[in-house]
Amino acid sequence: MKQPSKNLSRYFSVSRYLMVSILAIIIIIISVFSAFSYFGAKENLVSKNQALQQETEKSIVQSVILADRGMQLFDATFDAKMERGFDDFIAEYERCQGNPEGMNLERLKQQLEAKNEGSFDLYIINAEGVVEYTTCAHDRGLDFKQWPEVYQSITALREGDAFSADRIVYGFNPAGELRKFAYMPTGDHRYLLELSLTSDSFEPERLAISFAQISEDLVDLNPNLLSIVFYDSTGKTTHVSQKKGEKGYQWDPAVREHVVDVYENKTSLEVQDEEHEILVRYLYIDLSGGDYVSSSQMSLVAQLVYDMGLQHAEINQIFVSHLMITMLAIVTGIFVAFGSSRYISRPINEIVEDTTIIAEGDLDHSIRPTKGLEFEKLERGINTMVARLKDTVHRLKESEDRIKEYTGHLEDMVAERTADLQKSNEEMNLYLNILSHDVRVSQTITASYLALLKKSLSGKDEHVADHALKELESCIDVIHNVDLIRSIFAEESILLPVLLDDVIERSVHRHPDLQMHATPGGAIVLADDLLIEVFNAIIELIAKHAGREVAIEITSREKDGWCEVSISENGPYLPEFMQEHPHHHFGTGHMHLSGRALGSSIARLLVARYGGTIRTEERIQGQPSEGMTVIFTLSTAHIEPDAHEGPKTG
Repeated sequence: MKQPSKNLSRYFSVSRYLMVSILAIIIIIISVFSAFSYFGAKENLVSKNQALQQETEKSIVQSVILADRGMQLFDATFDAKMERGFDDFIAEYERCQGNPEGMNLERLKQQLEAKNEGSFDLYIINAEGVVEYTTCAHDRGLDFKQWPEVYQSITALREGDAFSADRIVYGFNPAGELRKFAYMPTGDHRYLLELSLTSDSFEPERLAISFAQISEDLVDLNPNLLSIVFYDSTGKTTHVSQKKGEKGYQWDPAVREHVVDVYENKTSLEVQDEEHEILVRYLYIDLSGGDYVSSSQMSLVAQLVYDMGLQHAEINQIFVSHLMITMLAIVTGIFVAFGSSRYISRPINEIVEDTTIIAEGDLDHSIRPTKGLEFEKLERGINTMVARLKDTVHRLKESEDRIKEYTGHLEDMVAERTADLQKSNEEMNLYLNILSHDVRVSQTITASYLALLKKSLSGKDEHVADHALKELESCIDVIHNVDLIRSIFAEESILLPVLLDDVIERSVHRHPDLQMHATPGGAIVLADDLLIEVFNAIIELIAKHAGREVAIEITSREKDGWCEVSISENGPYLPEFMQEHPHHHFGTGHMHLSGRALGSSIARLLVARYGGTIRTEERIQGQPSEGMTVIFTLSTAHIEPDAHEGPKTG
């Protein structure tokens, strides 16, 4: 049973396996490169044709727009003549007291033609947009409601009072000639008077600035472009440019439907004819700018017919050339694979055996010497790699041991430093508490002596003692504010639901000497026990700023998950009342404004602690003398209906 296997292995040697592998790799690489080259050349060809197509279409659109602007300038030269023509038209309408039936339009036509060069026609359009009276028989009864945008424009002109000149157009009569139109409403706004002018100079002058020559040149320059056809809003062909010898594109019978669809949707359309290798592009050229009546009808649709056969032929030629090069490269690769496999396969078995031993964990084993420069380099490289691997493993073990040792020391150092820092912090807080307590006791005793001294004094001495007592009270407030700021930074903020009205009521009771009024809002906000200090700080600042006689009003309202609290007073407005002074940061700067700085700092810190904002504005906009309003926001709390514990009262 083993003999066939030995014979099979004798016929299918490593050399043959290697040759097949090398040949497969060569075929794959050549095929991939050839495919990439082919698709790249194909994409490059298609991109160039598309770029040429885009440039052609862009040139067509730009040339039509430029030509239309030139025509607008030419059309405007007749505006003054048309406006003068309405003088007799309006006079005749007024002579007949607004009755068009009594007007002699033919006589007016003759008068206008006698005064001006060209042929005139007169129209009277009623409120329904219908030409009711005219000297042009085939336009009588023309209903402009067929074209909603035109009807809307003439209705606006009839209801207005101004003269309006239109473009030189063919009008809505398919067999018509070029005419210049103008409009003037009657004084009673019942009718819209219209004049049209026909002149022999229209056609040659417009041809002089036409885009026809540019379209002819584009057809000649683009080898894929067979023809360009322009259509107006009525579907009428206005110009055709095509290569010499071409009879025009006759494949699609729905050309008119495509034109109408492009014109109505104001977008481009692409139609493929795979059978004839034809691509048809319909471009919408927007010429609707301006305040003319016919502006909505001036746009054009350009039909561009491309012959895709040339591109397909070039792509086929590229494919054949790449296929021949690929076959030649594969044949060459067969010979290369055969020779390479014979040369490489001899020392491979020895290297495989040695590397297998090393891979099993015997890093002390070395590669045996082999013939050939490349295999000798491979031998040295593997031996060097194994030596470095052994060294790396050794260094990794040493690094692991050192890291474990450093980690143990680092944890001890961090624990020691943390304990020292905690001890220093506790000592500092103890000293500050003792100092604060002693200062308060001294201030209380001093205040008592000053109060007794004040009773025994009179006149100027009593005033001095009263002033000293007030300054002492200010110092007590400063100490209180400093302790409050310490507690803000020292204590961790845990926000709980708080009844805002209870906090406001307690703050009002704390200042019985002030005229204060609070309107309950029923809000429940997220805060802590220090919320009342926000109100106390702002109220004390207002009292110091505006005097104890100031009237203060507190209101609140909820909006979008926030509660906006407003504290208004009727004293003068101070824009920088709640602003942070650049020198009022703790531990730096000057102290001459420390009272207000500490109060405003407490308010700002606590509002920020609750996630809100604070600002000031005029109580009555534009009247700073009528007082100011301090506004700050607090996040509202959402209490579940079945909650067992209600919100805190602050």
